[in-house]
Amino acid sequence: LNVILNIIFVTVLDMNVAGVALATAISQMVSSVAVVVVLTRRTDACKLNLKKRRFYQEPLVKMVRIGLPAGVQSSMFSLSNVVIQSSINSFGDIAMSGNAAVSNLEGFEYVIVNSFHQTAVNYVGQNAGAAQYGRVRKITKLCMGYAALFGLVSGVLMNVFANQLLSIYITDSREAIAIGITRMRFTTLPYFIYGLMDVVTGAMRVM
Repeated sequence: LNVILNIIFVTVLDMNVAGVALATAISQMVSSVAVVVVLTRRTDACKLNLKKRRFYQEPLVKMVRIGLPAGVQSSMFSLSNVVIQSSINSFGDIAMSGNAAVSNLEGFEYVIVNSFHQTAVNYVGQNAGAAQYGRVRKITKLCMGYAALFGLVSGVLMNVFANQLLSIYITDSREAIAIGITRMRFTTLPYFIYGLMDVVTGAMRVM
């Protein structure tokens, strides 16, 4: 949905950066509604019953104790992104346009490597709970390997087809595309390193 709306808003409606932002917001909203709908229709232990929502003190305290430090850690990433974005904004609209387009493309690479983080979280948690530490080591190594492999492949492909991919988002400025290509070399090529970090972070957190 995000890809389709990007193409419609940017190439058909000529909305540029605003179109990219709107497409992301709409696709995230549709996704969240779909998740809730699917959970309410389940018949197993994962069923969401909206009428039975309430606070459970003991698990809430546990979640806050673990989640609060994790939230503070994540906010450091957000804070650094704000600092970087404000610096990029000082270079003007063309730089902002190129940067926004690459950020959107990076989102797809993030989903690829993050899927192995999510896999590690699920299976490391199950096997750590069962004291199957041999499996924990095996799962962590496999997820790290896959995250690195697919991160590297996607990063190389994005750089090979950088001009074509950025042309989907930027239709009115060759200079903005050139700026985007420069950024992609520094961010999408070494993105597999982030995949490694994400898997290890997930495995450590869940343990």
